[in-house]
Amino acid sequence: MTAISVILTVNTHLTSVLCIVPNSLVIYFILTTSHTEIYAFRWILAVQSVLEVLTCVNLSLLDLGVLQYTKAVYFVEKGIWSLLHGSSPLIGWMLMTFLFVNNNFFVLFLFTFRYAYICNNYFLKRLFTIPGAFLVIGVVVMISVATGVASAFNATVDHYPEFDDIFEQNDLTVMTFNKHPTGVGIAIAMVLGGIIVGTYCVVFFTSTRIVRITKAAAVSEKTRRIQRQLTTVMLLQALLPFFFVTLPLALLFIFAVTPINLGEYASIVSVLFNWEPCAHPFIALYFVQPFRKRISRFLSVATLRHLVCGNGFGSGVTTVKPAPWTLSSIS
Repeated sequence: MTAISVILTVNTHLTSVLCIVPNSLVIYFILTTSHTEIYAFRWILAVQSVLEVLTCVNLSLLDLGVLQYTKAVYFVEKGIWSLLHGSSPLIGWMLMTFLFVNNNFFVLFLFTFRYAYICNNYFLKRLFTIPGAFLVIGVVVMISVATGVASAFNATVDHYPEFDDIFEQNDLTVMTFNKHPTGVGIAIAMVLGGIIVGTYCVVFFTSTRIVRITKAAAVSEKTRRIQRQLTTVMLLQALLPFFFVTLPLALLFIFAVTPINLGEYASIVSVLFNWEPCAHPFIALYFVQPFRKRISRFLSVATLRHLVCGNGFGSGVTTVKPAPWTLSSIS
């Protein structure tokens, strides 16, 4: 196997484990926490972790490689979606785009939700009632689906035999994006750019307000500390899509209109795609003190149980049976 093929295969399987297991742990901690500061936002935080798991699973099914030359950018599907043939590769691609756009929107709603309830904003609270939620979800799903479909139809789907030697696989599906922009491509870029800019404006505005209010509020130091930890986690998680998805993609298409040829090394973009949902749970498990304490407590109990059950308290004691002559002499 070629080096790039080995790296992509190992990366796909490794990130699947490092995403699903920690995210499942985060969901369990969120739904079973006794801290009211976290419990109040449990469902929206849990849904975020579920979306990250779905993103990771879909990326594993796609198993993307990327090639970039001066004439075009090629996204090579070599996973299960590609093996199914037919319209399956397109469905996998549209699902990936849908989840990335949807996750970006979800970051926006997560910060807005915390801001609405911590800052007691009545107008924003109405968005998170059942009617408001249905309206917002409907709009988000429509935009995400439209973006996914438009991105798929803006690409040329084909099979290039010359790529088989690079990835050492025959059943490849290649999504080709030419460097000459189309009207649909420009529209997609403008929509995504507007969503990203709007999201980060809301993120930094609401974070600043939440920090200011929690500092001034007459609450316990414990509540203030947990709220600060949640804000830190959410800020870091909000920056992940920018550095792992948006920026690499932007640079990739910028290189496509320059004389620079990255070739198969452009697959670093797909590697970063896979690591983005993995970083989410580790940030939460590290920065949120109640989660960190529960892990520490679990590991302490597990270590103690291993020492007790593995070695045994009596493992160092030798049992001595009396000799027959000793028993007869006593009797």
